[in-house]
Amino acid sequence: MSSLIRMLAPGALVQHETVEPSRLAALTGQIESRGVVVPVAVAPLGDGRFMVLDGAHRTAAAVAVGLARVPCRVFAPAPGKPIAGWTHVMRERRAEEALIEFAARPLPAAGPLVAVVRFVGTTARVHATDNSHVAVHEAFHALADGYRTMRYRRLAEPSRSAQVQVTWHPPTWSQLGAMVSGCGALPAGVTRFGMTTGEASPVLQDDAIPA
Repeated sequence: MSSLIRMLAPGALVQHETVEPSRLAALTGQIESRGVVVPVAVAPLGDGRFMVLDGAHRTAAAVAVGLARVPCRVFAPAPGKPIAGWTHVMRERRAEEALIEFAARPLPAAGPLVAVVRFVGTTARVHATDNSHVAVHEAFHALADGYRTMRYRRLAEPSRSAQVQVTWHPPTWSQLGAMVSGCGALPAGVTRFGMTTGEASPVLQDDAIPA
């Protein structure tokens, strides 16, 4: 997949997901001494800003140490195509208990699907209460809050053996941009753009945008 490298000001970069404090702390010292070595993957939002696709912690660390510019690899989005989601696999008993409790809540399911939760042979589909960006944003965070402090492993696909797992179903590119701009970032580890693994993401076009 082709792309352009540009040096962008941190203020022009919009995070679409939150960062994990432990990962940020571990990375900040490296960024302060060496700078951002691996370019951050971004795509234009159309208003002069760029959404960070891969490199949320690098971006946050660059802001924390006061870097004036961040090397970014710029990709062009294909708005009509889906965004892949991560599966989070957990082993802790309390994670199972928290997810069972969450799935049992009598919430209306009028909005889009945000995740599929699997535990002890049971599958529960988690929906937003309605189609608004606010409701969808709240649904992502409500589920993630249930196991935010617990350790989990990210998988590209659902596991056939893990007993407790959450498979995220991210919004479309257009919905993601509007949601982040109006409501804030999604929880960490929801979207999977494939930059770290090198796989091509269906939401990104092969041709780089002009500088």
